[in-house]
Amino acid sequence: MIAYLCREAPAWDVVVPRDRGGYEPLHAVYGRQVLPRVEAMLRSERLKVDALFPLVRVRVVTEEELAPLDPGLVGFTNINTPEDLARIVHEGHVNDPGLPDR
Repeated sequence: MIAYLCREAPAWDVVVPRDRGGYEPLHAVYGRQVLPRVEAMLRSERLKVDALFPLVRVRVVTEEELAPLDPGLVGFTNINTPEDLARIVHEGHVNDPGLPDR
């Protein structure tokens, strides 16, 4: 999925996936040319990443485009704990990363 987003990036300022939950800005690819706008947003305390999107050339990658690359869109799964990771490994979505027990 990331390779696909990167392949789309040269023609755009931002390439961002969007699923039914909305944009996935942490998975987006941002061109260096957006840095001045991001800096200006930070200085003015505009902290929502998607506020950048109307200001630049954005390629939204749809859920339908991503589904063949990541069935179930598990690449967007929020993993905060070892238990979260164990659950998605158990479900067969990812290979066991062999992380040490805590």
